[in-house]
Amino acid sequence: MFDMSNIPIQIISTLFIIPLFISIYGAETYGAWISILSIVALFLFFDLGFGVPFTNEIKNGANDDFISSIFYLILILSIFAAFIFLQTANLVFGFFNLDIANEIYMYISIYIFLEIILGIFSCILNGKGYVASVNKIKLYGEVIYIVFLTGLIFFDFNISSFIYALIVKTIFNGLVLFYISFLRLKLFSFTNNLISKSNFLSFLKDISKYQTHRISEVIYQSADNLIIQYYLGAGSVTIYNITSKIAVLFTRTIAPKFTSTLYLFINKTHKSTFQKNYTLLESKFLRLGFIFFSITLIINEPIINYFYSTNEFGGFSLTVVFSLWVLAEYFFINSYTHVIAFKKYNTLMFSSLFEMITNLLLSLFLINNYGLIGVAFSTLIAKVIFSYIFYYRVFHYINNWKWGINTLKLIIKNIIFTCIVLILSIILSKSLSNSIFTIIAMLLTVTIFNLLIFDFKILIKKNLGLYEKFKLIILK
Repeated sequence: MFDMSNIPIQIISTLFIIPLFISIYGAETYGAWISILSIVALFLFFDLGFGVPFTNEIKNGANDDFISSIFYLILILSIFAAFIFLQTANLVFGFFNLDIANEIYMYISIYIFLEIILGIFSCILNGKGYVASVNKIKLYGEVIYIVFLTGLIFFDFNISSFIYALIVKTIFNGLVLFYISFLRLKLFSFTNNLISKSNFLSFLKDISKYQTHRISEVIYQSADNLIIQYYLGAGSVTIYNITSKIAVLFTRTIAPKFTSTLYLFINKTHKSTFQKNYTLLESKFLRLGFIFFSITLIINEPIINYFYSTNEFGGFSLTVVFSLWVLAEYFFINSYTHVIAFKKYNTLMFSSLFEMITNLLLSLFLINNYGLIGVAFSTLIAKVIFSYIFYYRVFHYINNWKWGINTLKLIIKNIIFTCIVLILSIILSKSLSNSIFTIIAMLLTVTIFNLLIFDFKILIKKNLGLYEKFKLIILK
């Protein structure tokens, strides 16, 4: 719940802070920041992708020697990453036509160092079972980030506002998580002993596979912005970024939160109930996918026009493709989460690698003829093809499960639900003139039909009060 509580904070940033920044400094400046973030994400790869494998090892009982060895390794890597960024920043930023003040490079390198080295303490806490504590601290960090960012924009720090606020958030999260894990809970010690060579090499082998997956995934997500920056300029980056905001909220913000929490517990499930639980998760994620698809398709344009302006909206065709992003994400998220939980790093590596290559090639080919929609469609095609081949099919066939009929039933039921929601929402939108009332009416339509179609059995139970019914609906 603490993890999901981060989402309202990010929505506040999307709907209020970013429009404020664009209104003061313009779409070109904001687009430049998005491109900068995409480049910075590439330098964060120098942590070797230790996060998930390291957390898994701690969860499985790794000792202090192992933890301290990884800490010293990450310390070296964080220094190396910051140094490489400083040495190559001018060349990389110049290649993408980004004119950034030189002093910003130093602050970005500090952020890269802090983000890599301080991230280790959240892994330790998650691996030891303190998931709620980690997410609670990160929630506080998001609040601090929003407050600090707003103040810096108000005092006219321009694009520096974002990087300063990121540094403050990273220091707060890292130091508090260090205090809790090391000083208060004493979950590890900085021993000088190294673990056995065989165990260490085995771990490095695992993280090399996961790192390949992570590099591919981030390039796959960042490539869109950088390709648009190179071919169409920073203004088009802003249009693409703003038009996809709601879809990104559902796919790259909410979806990873499910995965980051669930994978820690999935493989603890007893074998007798594992198949049932997998099917249950599949149905719930499909249900969410169709709901989020409907919301994105219906409210994307009025939200952008109301909080930003018509200049930042990329058109209905782009909205349709972004809505399909959401549907594809939730169709495959259950299989993806199970692949991570069972350490199938080869599957992750090959899927994300081929997905990245396909997305890059298609984007470079389609952007000249179809512009922004070509880039968005490239992402969708790559996602569907390789998520199906490597997550959905591989995981099901390895476990000898026959999911075709059940999945088909779920899809048909959800398609019917989506059609009803879309039809009623269109009727409501035509009868209401105020855009905010229209959005509220559409969301209520989604919620009400969701309750009626999927939770009808709970609603008609006479032995339960309204509160008990609501609680049961949430739990189910």
